[in-house]
Amino acid sequence: MTVDPSDYPIVQIRDIQPGPGRGHKGKGQGGWPVTGTLSIVEVVEHPEYADLGLQVKDRLIAIVRSYMKAGIISTDDIMG
Repeated sequence: MTVDPSDYPIVQIRDIQPGPGRGHKGKGQGGWPVTGTLSIVEVVEHPEYADLGLQVKDRLIAIVRSYMKAGIISTDDIMG
């Protein structure tokens, strides 16, 4: 892996901008541009997003356990 998994961005912070309005067509106007990202570690440490970080962790653990029960991955795969 070229990027440390703890540095993967899992939350995008977006800004709300006004849209083109009713009946107007055009690209690049308004929308939800990304103004920042938070990594796994930053999410868990951030008071506003800590609960989300723990929910992601719980979901990942459930997925990994399912793979282990199915015999697709082993403890050695996890521990590297």
